[in-house]
Amino acid sequence: MSNNYKIKNGPCRSELIDAFKYAYDKKSHVVIDFDVAWFNTVSEGDPRNAYKRMPISDIRISGISYEDGSGNKFNLNGYCLAVTDSFKTASMPKPRSFKAFYDAQTREGWIEFER
Repeated sequence: MSNNYKIKNGPCRSELIDAFKYAYDKKSHVVIDFDVAWFNTVSEGDPRNAYKRMPISDIRISGISYEDGSGNKFNLNGYCLAVTDSFKTASMPKPRSFKAFYDAQTREGWIEFER
């Protein structure tokens, strides 16, 4: 199973930058959320397709850079609590580091968890 997952929805550009700005501020914590597709219910091209949302929380953005000159596409690094094990087994969220590509205009991208 791949450790690369699709981001289906996420924060706007200013929320991303604020999350980076306050990632390690003990007095402030900007909460952001990514809607990550854990697995599809049927094949992705099928119009009946839906997805199960990955349990992910406490996202901290520790690195951010522009991917291109558009001003909307970013390369991200960070930490979170996530369940990335098989969806067939009940698991507790674990601390995970990640890298991601995210388009704040379309609110889509991908996230990859470090092993």
